[in-house]
Amino acid sequence: IVTLTAIFALSLVGQVKAATTPSLGTADTFVILSGTYTNTAPGTTLSGDLGYTTGPAVSPTVNGTTHVADSTYNQTGISQGTALANLNSQVCTFTFAPGAIDLATDTTHGPVGIYTPGVYCITGAASVGTAGITLTGGGTYIFRMDGALNTVANSPVTLAGGASACDVFWTPTAATTLGANSTFVGTDIDDSGITI
Repeated sequence: IVTLTAIFALSLVGQVKAATTPSLGTADTFVILSGTYTNTAPGTTLSGDLGYTTGPAVSPTVNGTTHVADSTYNQTGISQGTALANLNSQVCTFTFAPGAIDLATDTTHGPVGIYTPGVYCITGAASVGTAGITLTGGGTYIFRMDGALNTVANSPVTLAGGASACDVFWTPTAATTLGANSTFVGTDIDDSGITI
């Protein structure tokens, strides 16, 4: 029995666990959760809940509930922090070379612009260039970068082969900027701010 246990334990060494989708808890219904929410564009419509402490100059249409520094907002912030800790603790399945990475043109991870489920770690900023990227296959996608996240104007993030926006996560450590008319999918948890 001891020999079988040792063989089984040794067979587990070196195996990389697949990326897993964390629970978003109460944050699951929120489209925007922010300390300060700034909106200057009339006609903005949000499909989901909205939470903030400091509100916008121009109120959006909210197809959900607005929470202004209430107990739900506070609990949702805790849920968001827990999800971020889970995402940041998962083992990298691919680590890019240090420096800024254009996910649309990189070939070191595999076919240009094509990503399969996994945890992609970037030591620097990341961008989605004009050609865009395709996430293909069922499973969890985590893009973790030590820097900013930017998408250029008209760039798409496309889902294929069973990929779901509910299983796509972005965790930049600097600000996110989404370019005009870009198509972006997934959950972006960014303490430095998000500009659309």
